[in-house]
Amino acid sequence: MKKPYLLDTSAIMTLMGNEAGADYVEEILRNESVLLPFVVPFEVYYITLREKDEQTADYPYAMLKALRVTHLWEMNEPILLTAGRYKGRHSVSIADSINCGFCRPS
Repeated sequence: MKKPYLLDTSAIMTLMGNEAGADYVEEILRNESVLLPFVVPFEVYYITLREKDEQTADYPYAMLKALRVTHLWEMNEPILLTAGRYKGRHSVSIADSINCGFCRPS
């Protein structure tokens, strides 16, 4: 069985902005099993809100919720501890450490 892809906020923003690599992200979303941690819609929402307005931010959030992906809405203790270990050992954002926690729960 193939492992699912875990997409981060940068992948989704690349797709939304039709930037280089957007076609690859779209291909993954169409053809692969995908995990989407709660951090991704959270970041997309607040980044869009900061740059535009609430009505504009609601649209990409709704689109993310409608994707045919597995939404990971909760963080359990193994994910929290794995994320904490990753954040403690590497210079990454909290969001990236949480994404790593979803990738490799201990």
